[in-house]
Amino acid sequence: MSRYGILPQDKPRWPWTMGLVLLGALTALACMRYLALRSTVFDLGVFVCNLTAMSEGGEWWRAMNGHIQPVLWLYAWLIRPLPDWLTPLGLMVAQAFMLALPLPFLGKRYGVFPALAYFGFFAVWHNGLFDFHPDHLAIPLGFWFFFRVQDEDPWGAALAALCLCLIKETFALQAAVFGVYLAFTRGGGPAGIFVFATGLAWFWLATAKLIPFFTMDTGVGVTAGAFAWIGGSSVLGKAWWVLTHPIDILGHVLGDPRKLKYLAALFGSLAFLPLLSPGPLFTILPTLALSLLSTRPDYYSVTNHYTAGLVAPLIVAFAGALPLVTDAVNARSGRLDRWAGTLFIVLLAGHVLLAASPLSVPFWRGGGFGGFWPDDRDTRIIRAMEKILPDDPTKVVITQNSLNWGKAVSRYFANSFPLAVFEPHLAQDSGQATLRDFRRFIFTGIKPDFHVTRSLADYVTLDLKRAWFVVDQGCEWKGGACRDQAVADAFRESVERARKEFDTVHEDDGFLILKRREP
Repeated sequence: MSRYGILPQDKPRWPWTMGLVLLGALTALACMRYLALRSTVFDLGVFVCNLTAMSEGGEWWRAMNGHIQPVLWLYAWLIRPLPDWLTPLGLMVAQAFMLALPLPFLGKRYGVFPALAYFGFFAVWHNGLFDFHPDHLAIPLGFWFFFRVQDEDPWGAALAALCLCLIKETFALQAAVFGVYLAFTRGGGPAGIFVFATGLAWFWLATAKLIPFFTMDTGVGVTAGAFAWIGGSSVLGKAWWVLTHPIDILGHVLGDPRKLKYLAALFGSLAFLPLLSPGPLFTILPTLALSLLSTRPDYYSVTNHYTAGLVAPLIVAFAGALPLVTDAVNARSGRLDRWAGTLFIVLLAGHVLLAASPLSVPFWRGGGFGGFWPDDRDTRIIRAMEKILPDDPTKVVITQNSLNWGKAVSRYFANSFPLAVFEPHLAQDSGQATLRDFRRFIFTGIKPDFHVTRSLADYVTLDLKRAWFVVDQGCEWKGGACRDQAVADAFRESVERARKEFDTVHEDDGFLILKRREP
């Protein structure tokens, strides 16, 4: 059976080759996409801006604003030596490395098919190519957890699970569920209980205290927007409402064909084999619930980063199901080679239909390699931004969401047009916060009188021939035109107003650089 990769081979070499191929492909495509001006301000540009403010401006609290992401402190330290043009590329390379890292260990531990399943899984490719998000770290950390569990190292597994809390507050829920899973493994009781309690405690602290303390607008996170339809005014209240209203929840999920397609893509691209090994699937419940309970389509889109927490449990469940299926095939005197060939075809079909590699349909529908290579016009745009935009990171540059470049977003404040163009963007400066302030807030709910910064655009960069956005709200862009009339009208109105209130310092074939008019 080892020749079909159903069981691991002794000291295989091919897993390292597969890992290097995945690393090379993700690195090349992600970097080329950025250099061709195909990345976006939301979210690569926003992360570059926040990391710049943290590394150069000392604004450490940016890792606590809106989301609780302590891992950003590490990234801010890593990018500090890089020039602004290299920072986005550095983030892309680091992300690709972390996504390719599990592959050699998967192949050595489980064999060919789990490695192939991971290599071709659409979620891996979209997490690697959809700009940059620290969420991708949940994939190697998830595998680290399961490997430690299988090696009967409960406290090593506990450390891996708790590291999830550093990515984003929502992963604390998955860490808690990892604790439950660990508690039911051999010798994992004490470690599992500790992880469960710590994960829940951190989730409560992050959502109920840290986000309101460090964020000026408290209407963010799991209590806002996409989850507003769920009853309850707090995180715990919403969780209780979900548990006590199963019929409403099922109706919400099963009544949306897009969410059913999302589930079919997740499991169908792995031949539904993970369902035969449901143990690891228990750990995807909080991540999957956040996607399916959301009213925002990007949460349950196969092209987004919200799949990161699902990858490791799904692949481990897939690997656990293989021996069961092979035993069933052998028991019926079936041809194992035919079954292996069928499984390979299913995995390949899932990749071709859903992934973002050069072997996939979405890749060529999106323009193929033409979408990953800058043309002459892109080169002129880059040169103009490098020449005209000031080096001073305190100068505010607002750029179209679909026009992301390092020189524009490597600043203490940068965002997507038309935010902060006509009215100042207000933000809470929590830099002077102390532990005493936070203790007082926990017990009384009273925040210190934080200084409020007012950011107003000094420069605006626009490309009328690139997809139009109003902040992060885009439109269907076909044939060089916006197909959403409401977005198109709002964008045109903002552009016209900006051209009246700003001086045009550069204009070239629909590309504009505007500078705020001196009083």
